Amino acid sequence: SIGGNPLDGAVPSSLGSLVNLVSLNIAGTGEDGVGGPLPSSFANLKKLKELYLRNNRFNGKLPDFIGDLTNLEQLMVSKNYWEGPIPKTLSKLKKLKYLGLRETALEGEIPTFLGTLDKLTYLSLSDTRLYGEVPKALNGLVNLKELYLQNGWFYGPLPNLSNLKKLTEIDLTDNYFSGPVPAFLLRVKSVSISGNYFSGSAAALPCSDQFSIDRNCLSAAPPSAAGSLARGARLIATSSAGRQWLLGRAVGRACACWTWNRCLTHRLLCPSASVRRVIGLLTTS
Repeated sequence: SIGGNPLDGAVPSSLGSLVNLVSLNIAGTGEDGVGGPLPSSFANLKKLKELYLRNNRFNGKLPDFIGDLTNLEQLMVSKNYWEGPIPKTLSKLKKLKYLGLRETALEGEIPTFLGTLDKLTYLSLSDTRLYGEVPKALNGLVNLKELYLQNGWFYGPLPNLSNLKKLTEIDLTDNYFSGPVPAFLLRVKSVSISGNYFSGSAAALPCSDQFSIDRNCLSAAPPSAAGSLARGARLIATSSAGRQWLLGRAVGRACACWTWNRCLTHRLLCPSASVRRVIGLLTTS
């Protein structure tokens, strides 16, 4: 491991001669970092299980030969200047558990072959140039626990990824998703769909620890919906005036924290409503 050090320049191709290497950490500090294309000699590292290249200045296309490193379990190459599509050869990484591609210039649609990597527990495609609809093929990620797609160019209805039963966290913040909130999100522990175009009623909100819905086109939940939230759960719906918590014994019996959504269409839960007026709408009996 040489990660976390203030390195710069190119990665020496001689590292590719370490054919028995199982873990390689060249993660940068976020300041300078090594750069250039990844040496082709890395194709020799067939025993590699962990490859950490994040926070550097690597550029060019993500090399096809990474798909030949079939023992990889962790591939974390975020915060670099990779460009072009996600290479098809990654479909051969059947042992992969962690895939981090965020904050890169990767582009194109999410490839359907990602859905065949059924050992994945972590997938981050946020802050890239990827676009389009989320493929239904991701339903094959039956072991996935964390999915991050925030700050992207994804649009259309989100498919009901009902096979993702182990999913505990999903972040879709600041995209262009539309249509109703899919049912599978109702059982995920931590959800953010903020900054999208989801529509429909907020009445069926889940008993999640956190469910962020601000900056959408959802209609307000009726007062009785508050009582369906588990005690200690948080419904976050930030108003245009900032986050305003409606606390107190009466509301606390329904949910620990309650704010209103600046995009809620229900006329009685608009941002201009006073805190007292909104509290009067919430019943806990």
